[in-house]
Amino acid sequence: MDTAHNTALSILVGGGLCALFLASILFVLALRAAFSTRGPLRLALVTSLMVWAVASLAATAEENRATWLLFAIVAVAARLHNEAPEETTICFSSAGHAAPASQPAIHLAEV
Repeated sequence: MDTAHNTALSILVGGGLCALFLASILFVLALRAAFSTRGPLRLALVTSLMVWAVASLAATAEENRATWLLFAIVAVAARLHNEAPEETTICFSSAGHAAPASQPAIHLAEV
C-alpha cells in the first residue's frame, strides 16, 4: 500500500476533515500538557513532540505505535508533574541541582 507524503495528508485522506481536526486537537493537547510542566522535564517533552512533528512532515506516523506511546508518555508525565510537582522536580532535576535536605535523593542501588 502506498503512503501519503505526510501525516496530516494521510489523516485527511483517510478520515476527512473531522479526523484531521481531532488529530490536531490531540497534538495541541499534548503540547499543552508538555508546557504545563517546568524545568528539564518540559524541555524533554517539548523536544520530543517537536521531533515527532518534524518527522511527521516527511512520513506517515499516525499508524505507528511510537506516536501513541509518545502522546501517552507526555500526558502521564504532565499529570504526574501537576499532582506532585516537587517529586518530579527532584526526579528530573538537572545535574547541578541536588535534592533538598528534607528529601534525600533515591539511588538505584537502594531500590
